[in-house]
Amino acid sequence: MHRLLFVLLLAVSSNAMANWAYQGFTGVFTLYANQAAAKKNGNVVVMWSLYDFDQQHDDGHGSFLSAKAQSEYDCRGEQMRTLTGSWYSGKMGAGTSIFSTNKISDWRPIISGSVDEGLWKIACMQNN
Repeated sequence: MHRLLFVLLLAVSSNAMANWAYQGFTGVFTLYANQAAAKKNGNVVVMWSLYDFDQQHDDGHGSFLSAKAQSEYDCRGEQMRTLTGSWYSGKMGAGTSIFSTNKISDWRPIISGSVDEGLWKIACMQNN
């Protein structure tokens, strides 16, 4: 679970004006997606997500309460990868930016019942 959470957090935006749509609560974080700004190119959709934590977390880079991620979803191939991510000291991407990365992750398959699957469905089903 911790590894999945880390991978999910590897993609993030600094767009404070994002139109975040509530997607659900996992027991650890509330998940939002910016469906309105999703961009489709062929079978691939790029979409931002926001992870708003109930409690502070620390992954070795500092203490954070939220993270934003930009991910790329392969709708036909049922896979995804993160493009960029940022972690913030405040809720909903507010406060100080604790850490950011632009390291693109490897493509990974969508696992049934995962947060990734939920975001993949939002990106791919909403942007047909």
